[in-house]
Amino acid sequence: MTDQNSSHRGMLLLVIPAALVIIIYGINQAQSVVALFLVSVFLALLGTPPVLWLERKRVPSFLAVMIVMAGMIALLFIIGGVVGASLSTFSDALPFSETPARISLGAQAPVGKQAYRGH
Repeated sequence: MTDQNSSHRGMLLLVIPAALVIIIYGINQAQSVVALFLVSVFLALLGTPPVLWLERKRVPSFLAVMIVMAGMIALLFIIGGVVGASLSTFSDALPFSETPARISLGAQAPVGKQAYRGH
């Protein structure tokens, strides 16, 4: 009987870590799907009150959902355009903002990667 118990314990010592590795790998692979799911739930929660308001104003539910979705998509495009233009302006101005930093710190002051090397 003790031989069977030790065999059972040995099997558990192999199966449990293997199961944990498989579970962790599955969670890691499902990470993008879970993130998309959570974003979709968040957007659905944001869109529900406007849809219900439109339905109370006697707009058909299909049309109310389409109106709210179009509004949300338009809002996302507007926000994306503003952020994109802002980043573009910032990246275009970046080389010019380096020169005043060198002038104010002195010509010998290291800038960028040289500052971390200790030179």
